[in-house]
Amino acid sequence: AQVLCCCCLCTVMCIERILSLVNDLVYTDVALRSCGYLDAVDNVVRVAASNPLTYMAIKASAIVMRVVGVSILGGCGTFISYQVLSSSELHRQLDMVFENASTMLVTSNILGTTIAAALVCFYVALAFMMVFYQTTYSLMYCMLLTGESGDWSKSCEMSPLSSGQRRTALEASFE
Repeated sequence: AQVLCCCCLCTVMCIERILSLVNDLVYTDVALRSCGYLDAVDNVVRVAASNPLTYMAIKASAIVMRVVGVSILGGCGTFISYQVLSSSELHRQLDMVFENASTMLVTSNILGTTIAAALVCFYVALAFMMVFYQTTYSLMYCMLLTGESGDWSKSCEMSPLSSGQRRTALEASFE
């Protein structure tokens, strides 16, 4: 009984790992092919298994782009915030444009304000790069599909309704 339980647990963990690897692309595949989730999982796993090195290179390059983008955007935003808060030359230029405007920027703790600005900059950069990551990952998947079959726009073979029938059913549901 313990051996059977251990085998079931290992099988479930393996399925979970596979789904966590392909889950982002499953939704992309659903959108591209207008098919169900399970059909899309089957398609993404099939595509990934047919080109494992290419698939992993695509996934790794998208992750690297996300990490580099968050680092650059967050780091630059933090640096600019620090420069604005601590630069006396910028304060003088600001006073020339608006009288005594730099006195409003005076803070007792430049480091604390810079850390707060860094948190905001990295949070905004993370949100932006997550969208950019998903878009890049989806486009690279489309290129992988195009390379595999030559036509990524065809619908799933298992889909019970044609696109016209789906459109009619969707229109009927809103009436």
